Amino acid sequence: MSFTKVKEEDYTKLVTTLESRLPKSSMGYNVLQMKIKGIHPPSTMTKIYAFSGNYEPDEENVFLVIIMQRQNANDTSIIVSTPPNPTEEMNSAFEKLVNWDGKVFFCAVDIAYSAKIIDMCKRRENLDRTSKCDFLYVPLDVARNIRDEDIKGSVDQENLKISQLSPSDAKFVVDNWKFAFPGAEAVMSEQISCIGSAGVYFGPDSELVSCVSIFTMGSINALFTSEKVRGKGYGYLTMKKVCQVAGARGLIPNVQVEIGNTPSNKLMEKVGFIKSHEIEWVWCSPKK
Repeated sequence: MSFTKVKEEDYTKLVTTLESRLPKSSMGYNVLQMKIKGIHPPSTMTKIYAFSGNYEPDEENVFLVIIMQRQNANDTSIIVSTPPNPTEEMNSAFEKLVNWDGKVFFCAVDIAYSAKIIDMCKRRENLDRTSKCDFLYVPLDVARNIRDEDIKGSVDQENLKISQLSPSDAKFVVDNWKFAFPGAEAVMSEQISCIGSAGVYFGPDSELVSCVSIFTMGSINALFTSEKVRGKGYGYLTMKKVCQVAGARGLIPNVQVEIGNTPSNKLMEKVGFIKSHEIEWVWCSPKK
């Protein structure tokens, strides 16, 4: 048996399946919702596959793979939603599905399955790096009910504007994002335009001092606050706003925080994020 492509007209059937696996399936759920709602960035080609064509919500053995090819970045991002105990036949079919000839980025893989993917990379001697993180999320019903008053909180609002970013802000975001890559500005601009984002603008000139974006892969990333205004709560405002934006679009706010990053964990907990499980990011590229 092998993986077969799910037709776009059947995407709504997948919603129930991924809902049954929340919060672990939040990223895949978000990508699916982006496709259904027409807010998925057009330069990223996204296909969804199901092992043996099975994606019925009452089936425990559903193995789903979402493959996203970013034309602006020339790479592939992969999200997997596995059954509790994938068979060797499933694992073999998954390995055959992946195009190992280019850069591949396995997104927030459940720690229960990441070792299997790492072994696949190691056999090809193309493992670049891995990163273990805590997966945190805000329940969708909570995000949908965030009010502007909830965002403001106790932070001094004088000379502040809290809003979504403009596509022209992409350069600022990318210049301050540690994972920036060639072509990242175009990718970021499109994400801001299509999906959603948040930022804090300060002073009479409305200078952008804090920012974050919802990514095509279905998670919130690239949070940054200018050093000159740190400690004022602007990071909190930015994250609270982006959760509101995500909720309004029917997306589940989720972040991944490196294990041991206590300051980031504290901020996310203050915003309202709940720890779900441990995940691992896996990067690989062809051997030169």
